[in-house]
Amino acid sequence: MINEDSLLNAIVDAKKQHHGINANIQWSNGTLRCFLYDGQWFPLRAVMNHAHRLHGLPAHPTTDECERNLRRLLFPLEPVVADILLIANQLADANVAEQIDERNRKRNALHSLSKKIQLIQGNA
Repeated sequence: MINEDSLLNAIVDAKKQHHGINANIQWSNGTLRCFLYDGQWFPLRAVMNHAHRLHGLPAHPTTDECERNLRRLLFPLEPVVADILLIANQLADANVAEQIDERNRKRNALHSLSKKIQLIQGNA
């Protein structure tokens, strides 16, 4: 099973590929299942499969398994996942509404963690 470091390294490699630096990760044209990270849409399977290869594991065979693994890795943050039209090896920028949604999800996750920490400290 991959960890957060492998996922973040795969995201960095996707950004490199987007900027024309060969990073051994590629994706095709078309509507792909993507996740929103830091204001850009990343191809879910390409990034998760690359993360698996970086971790020395075989790639995930299905989009659903990749999405479940992404949610596990980013918990308690609830990632935004959608079908997005991508051009080969180019990331799509999120629109304003998508960026606001991403920020709200981050804020809610931090708020939830803060409440849990307060409960733990109150019980100590």
